[in-house]
Amino acid sequence: MLRQQAAMVVSAATQPVLLQVAQEAQAKELVKQVQEMQDRLLRDPEAAKALEELLKYFQGPTEETNH
Repeated sequence: MLRQQAAMVVSAATQPVLLQVAQEAQAKELVKQVQEMQDRLLRDPEAAKALEELLKYFQGPTEETNH
């Protein structure tokens, strides 16, 4: 009985660790995919220009517009 309870406690304790490891692996894979996509975009001059134009919309106001 004690051995079974100990096994249950160990199992319950390791599940969050395994989930965290899986989430970290997924996050690393996602970052890798985004970086690869960014590299492909930046090699394409038209895509790089479009991305630059798009990023202008997401930037905050510059100091010039605040004066």
